Amino acid sequence: MVTRPRDALNGWVPRAGLARKELPDASAPAATPVARLVQMRRLAHEFGGYEIDHERDRWELRLLPTPLYRYRAAGAGVVDGAMFVLVSNAGNDPEVLLLIEAMEAGGKLHWEYALGRFSDRELRVRRRDAEVFASVPSETNPFAYGPQHLYRTYSEKVVTLEGKLLARIQQTSTFPGGILIPVEGK
Repeated sequence: MVTRPRDALNGWVPRAGLARKELPDASAPAATPVARLVQMRRLAHEFGGYEIDHERDRWELRLLPTPLYRYRAAGAGVVDGAMFVLVSNAGNDPEVLLLIEAMEAGGKLHWEYALGRFSDRELRVRRRDAEVFASVPSETNPFAYGPQHLYRTYSEKVVTLEGKLLARIQQTSTFPGGILIPVEGK
């Protein structure tokens, strides 16, 4: 049983998995790994989007065409999979992780995808012309964490080079960077 901290913004409690969705209009996965890689790259190119930074500027997201990682997990039904990234047009910093997987279920192969936030900015991802993923800051989804606790970005404490604890940082939905709370007697 997973226990929840009183203040969910200050406890990292990851939950399993990304939401996977089928790509029902994609052609069936090919028989060979080389041909499946070509298919995965084509499917990945159907995804794009944008992010909004802290100054409310919009940055387009583009796909890096070479997967970061290629895998298979036969026990989970993944015949072939690849992890791609969408990066901001400001550079090559990953903002969104994109999984494309050839899945086997009931003796048949089909394609699925999953998207994961890897940024502290507002994100919107589309496949073709339809939005398929959004991570927008709100009271329940501040920049510092995702509602499923899959992504965190904050320092928990401030220490000297020698390791002496000086302060803790408390996350709040009002102050995404957190509030500095000095440790008494330090």
